[in-house]
Amino acid sequence: MQIKKKCSSIRSRKSYYKSKVIPFGVFNDEIAKKILVSLRNALEEKHMQDWELFKQMDLDEDGFINLDEWCKGIDSLIPLTPSVKEKFFNYIDQEKLGMIDLKAFLKVFRRNIQIRLKLMEKDNFYWQIDVLKKIK
Repeated sequence: MQIKKKCSSIRSRKSYYKSKVIPFGVFNDEIAKKILVSLRNALEEKHMQDWELFKQMDLDEDGFINLDEWCKGIDSLIPLTPSVKEKFFNYIDQEKLGMIDLKAFLKVFRRNIQIRLKLMEKDNFYWQIDVLKKIK
């Protein structure tokens, strides 16, 4: 009887994750961006900075986050399947050391923000003035 409950629980979690977060079996830059957006939103709700999340996840305070610490920390923010947690961990751990330091963590967490800031710098809004002149 416990086995049936456990299996149905796993099935219901899979369908929840499948419908709410990301498709099963797929992981690429677009999926990583979606996860980052969800994480940033969760951090905003908790009034936390990205470096504070790293510090909170680093349970043994050695300056690195291992996979176990990562999984426990992510669970407190957004729902992800164990497979996706591991894939996202590996996405951040580009050196493939099995642990993430603050520099690698922030590099991924701040990547899209830096791209947006560069685009904003390029846009000097002179195009708006041109449009207004054409309308007049």
